[in-house]
Amino acid sequence: MKVGIIGAGRIGNHLAYSARKKGWEVVVTDKSVDSLERFMNVIYPERYGAYDCDIQLIEMSKFWQIKFDLICNWIRIF
Repeated sequence: MKVGIIGAGRIGNHLAYSARKKGWEVVVTDKSVDSLERFMNVIYPERYGAYDCDIQLIEMSKFWQIKFDLICNWIRIF
């Protein structure tokens, strides 16, 4: 299964970790390139011990060119 995750913050990290534990292919995007870098270099390694190099991080413009089985999106309402 190929999962696309929109949002590289706390929830995006949890979603990516859970999907990888299931053996799914994971692609993460965010409107901020800085957030993607923080996902890879800070948040994910601090939470899970090391970054999972099988998680693909891409710019949002390229994200929509990929066919996914599931897309997860976290929207902050406040």
